[in-house]
Amino acid sequence: MTRYHEYADRLRENADKQNFLLGPKLEIQFWIPMPQSWSKKKRLEHLLKPHKQRPDLDNLIKAVQDILLKEDSAVWYVTATKRWSEEGKLVIFNLK
Repeated sequence: MTRYHEYADRLRENADKQNFLLGPKLEIQFWIPMPQSWSKKKRLEHLLKPHKQRPDLDNLIKAVQDILLKEDSAVWYVTATKRWSEEGKLVIFNLK
């Protein structure tokens, strides 16, 4: 649970620094870091490919909404992906 709280604190802090507010239509990209223990060959095979294991995409989306919104019922459209990458990152676009 500590990792979640650290993640939540960092996400809120970054959103505040950028004056970012989550809108009702979103595109979310989850870039999941590959384990350091993977071989160079395996890392190249998985780079930018879909991430098809835990954490589940719906749980990641829900976490972002819970962290950045007091009330997430206003969100009515979400498109999201999760892919392997060298470094983990979260990219959120408010759609018009």
